Amino acid sequence: MPDTTKATEARKANALARRQEDQVAASTVEAETQILKRFGEFMPAGAADPIQVYKLWKKSIFGEFYEEADDTIMYFVVAQAKLAGIDVRLQKQIYAIPFKKKFKDSDGQWQEKKEWTVITGIDALTRIAESTGSFGGFTEPKYEFAMKSQEDGFGEPDYNKIISCTVGVHKVVQGVLTTSYATAFFDEYDTGKNLWKPANATKEKKIYKDNRPTGEVENVPDGGKPKTMIAKVARVQALRAAFPACGGMYVAEEMERAEPIDGDIVTPDIESNIKEVKSATEMKQLMDGMSVEDKKRAAPAIAERLKELKK
Repeated sequence: MPDTTKATEARKANALARRQEDQVAASTVEAETQILKRFGEFMPAGAADPIQVYKLWKKSIFGEFYEEADDTIMYFVVAQAKLAGIDVRLQKQIYAIPFKKKFKDSDGQWQEKKEWTVITGIDALTRIAESTGSFGGFTEPKYEFAMKSQEDGFGEPDYNKIISCTVGVHKVVQGVLTTSYATAFFDEYDTGKNLWKPANATKEKKIYKDNRPTGEVENVPDGGKPKTMIAKVARVQALRAAFPACGGMYVAEEMERAEPIDGDIVTPDIESNIKEVKSATEMKQLMDGMSVEDKKRAAPAIAERLKELKK
């Protein structure tokens, strides 16, 4: 006699497999429907797999923060990318990073929330401005330099010490050419590293002879392009002021002073928060919301503020 038990088990297994396939298919259709409902206007023409396109966008926009991605900010990024003619699937063209922001609630208690910041390149922001049909170009950057000391030539500008840079953006408004100016202050963005180094900076380089170190060193050029960096920041600020479509987006040069902590990025406002503290109790509340690394970096400022409060 045939083994009816095995045949029954096989039929059950096949039926279960079909149900699972149907569930997966239904889930896929539902996912595609939701993606097309929100992002359909931005999908490439003839996209055969909206889910795959969505995942590529998400990976490119959020990178390591993929798991905590926010579809609302993703929509904003994709919309701005389309406006600027950027392929959002390309890495580092336009993307979003979460920042921790500390604030006081209505009860005066320190709270923390996450805010997403869109990072892009100045070329992308310029294309957004150009797409309005009103962009008229930039003015030449104007720099303010510190004055030399008495020993170095008092009364003369020190071109290696930048104070600020001002740039204007021309915009046609009702047929009239207007200009909006923005000033970026060097000490607010200078990291002292990479291209922010003084143009005349040098570094020591070991001297070798016959592939062996001689124990001697020589100074070689190691300068950056600080004027270029601060001018870029000023241009971006002027673009945002003149063209609302550029609002909410920043270039990497504006954010380099923010430091990553445990996979997150925090805004560089800890010192100002410490200065606002009015009592030891408030200081404890502030410190309770800080990471271990933040506390280590802020230890001198915390000690100084507590000393001031005791006076």
